[in-house]
Amino acid sequence: DFWQSEADYWMMEADMYMWDADMWESEAVMNYDMYMDAMIEAEMNYDMYIVAQSNADYWQSQAIFWELETNNWIMDADIYNSMYMDAMIEVEMNYDMYMMAQSDADYWQSEADYWMNTASYEYEIGYADGLNSGGVAVEYIDAVIDIPLGWSMFGYTCTESADVIESLSVIQDQFEIVKDEWGLAYLPEYGFNAIGEFSYGEGYQIKTYNQVDGFQFCYDIIVVE
Repeated sequence: DFWQSEADYWMMEADMYMWDADMWESEAVMNYDMYMDAMIEAEMNYDMYIVAQSNADYWQSQAIFWELETNNWIMDADIYNSMYMDAMIEVEMNYDMYMMAQSDADYWQSEADYWMNTASYEYEIGYADGLNSGGVAVEYIDAVIDIPLGWSMFGYTCTESADVIESLSVIQDQFEIVKDEWGLAYLPEYGFNAIGEFSYGEGYQIKTYNQVDGFQFCYDIIVVE
């Protein structure tokens, strides 16, 4: 009986150990499954890490590329800005040269006008002297005309034909239009001259902005009877 009870006891102990073993085995299997899941998840996370690292490397390379491009553009901008400044300096120099040339042109134009008027005057003097030497008495008069405001007419009495623009240059800002007997016009505002030249003995119409007093085309030579 004693040994039977001992056997029963140890059988119960053995059953308990077997139960514990089954439980530990079940936990081991479950832990192994969890381990395998963790390994799978680790591999997935590692793959995602590799992808993320690849993306990071790509965007890093893009950042470096665009930084280099930006530096190149900044360098180009500096070059273009320098070229622009050089061009502006050249423009200013050319403008100064243009102004100097314009001033010279205006000077020589005034000189040309002066000598043209002088030549015309000398011609008139020579013409008068020729008359005098031929026994014809002549005298010079200042043939000035007063041009009223608005529409009026005047006669051209100089023996030499003269360019319309040059003849009226000193009062070109005082009138709007001059017309001849054919309706051909000179418009100083637009630099348009269809008349060409004033002709001796011809009459012309003029429309002024202001009254013009004491205007003179040339000296008149009057034969004294």
